[in-house]
Amino acid sequence: MESKDEVSDTDSGIILQSGPDSPVSPMKELTHAVHKQQRALEARLEACLEELRRLCLREAELTGTLPAEYPLKPGEKAPKVRRRIGAAYKLDDWALHREDPLSSLERQLALQLQITEAARRLC
Repeated sequence: MESKDEVSDTDSGIILQSGPDSPVSPMKELTHAVHKQQRALEARLEACLEELRRLCLREAELTGTLPAEYPLKPGEKAPKVRRRIGAAYKLDDWALHREDPLSSLERQLALQLQITEAARRLC
């Protein structure tokens, strides 16, 4: 039996409960559910980041430069990118965007010839 020197938990006003009826149990369940959801979200985020890495590397193979959106982990260096063999040449930007007077005249002449041919067919 208990002696008078021993104090029980109920004497001090603290009620210790454990089991399914305890008020701590719902909080533990909620914490467990939140941690489980966090792990699921982190796994999905990692999968999305892996897909983004794969797409960025594919783009880099085609263009020859790694996009700025490529996700790097802390301390990770950007990977070296090798261009695909089919795209090993570079087109001259000046030749693509310049307005050559001769080619402009040739386009206008071709358009005028098409207009006159269409007019002849109508008459």
